[in-house]
Amino acid sequence: MELDDLDIFQKWEAVDGTLKEEVAFPQLDKLTINECPELTTLPEAPKLSVLNIHEGNQQISLQAASRYTTSLSSLHLHLSTDGTETTSVAKQQDSSELVIEDEKWNHKSPLELMNLNGCNLLFSHPSALALWTCFVQLIDLNIRKVDALLYWPEKVFQGLVSLRKLEVPNLPASLKLLDIRGCRGLESIIFNQQQDRTMLVNAESFAQPDKSSLISGSTSETNNRTLPRLESLVIWNCDRLEVLHLPPSIKKLDISCCEELQSLSGKLDAVQELNIESCQSLKSLESCLGELPSLQQLTLFDCESLVSLPKGPQAYSSLTSLTVSYCSGIKVLPPSLQQRLDDIEEKELDACYEGNLHFLHFF
Repeated sequence: MELDDLDIFQKWEAVDGTLKEEVAFPQLDKLTINECPELTTLPEAPKLSVLNIHEGNQQISLQAASRYTTSLSSLHLHLSTDGTETTSVAKQQDSSELVIEDEKWNHKSPLELMNLNGCNLLFSHPSALALWTCFVQLIDLNIRKVDALLYWPEKVFQGLVSLRKLEVPNLPASLKLLDIRGCRGLESIIFNQQQDRTMLVNAESFAQPDKSSLISGSTSETNNRTLPRLESLVIWNCDRLEVLHLPPSIKKLDISCCEELQSLSGKLDAVQELNIESCQSLKSLESCLGELPSLQQLTLFDCESLVSLPKGPQAYSSLTSLTVSYCSGIKVLPPSLQQRLDDIEEKELDACYEGNLHFLHFF
């Protein structure tokens, strides 16, 4: 079923005499609603699997996601983001007026694909967080123009256990901190300059004829335009992450428990703090990160496959804190780092890096 350009259509009601009954479509499988700005309710449709709403009312978003929790496999919502409408909805609509069928929220939703454009209520309404717990089978999530998305509780995000692709286009150029944790299916982070978007993606599910144009830093010109103010990047417990290209603005990089991570790349002239822990597949930092002239703190812990570090003459010139522990693949520290050891204020090194001493630990 498809509805188009019904400017004054507000509700689904069946009128029988003086009694108004809710409209029901027992066999309806797909519903598309285009340009119906006054519509605030949806019909009963227990078998609905595909719902598309374009230029809809903000009020309809929660009902669209909750009413068909047990049947939807694909949901596309492109809602009006007019400021006056959003304010009006927030002030005038309470929880009872927003028809939310929370009795269905105890069921796992079959929803696999969700595209959200301008759906502020799905991130700001008091009932919205509980709704997200149903989406355990969600694979592909695209979020655009959601001003209300200021914070997403870690517990809720980690509940999306099937998520393989997360796309958040148009990240603000002012973004300074990006924190990614517990995305166990994530294999790469892609910065697409041509479409100005950032994606966390499972590489097996992402098909593109020419991937070179999608990877952050394919050219230095491209990389310099990617999140130009991003200063802090935290990535923890992303078990399948293999490749990470870093923007040059990074000042703090913290990577932990990414067991499949094989390589890092990017010219990190601004990085001041570099912490890498429990990344068993990472083999080298020698040729991928530049000379690290601004690096003040370096921590390498439990990276047994790591065999080489940056060796440039300016590397480690600003270093004040050093930890290299349980990294058995590093047999000898680079000469530029060895020459600096006496000047480093805080250091924790395994014995093999300081002659026959069993252990060094200075603080």
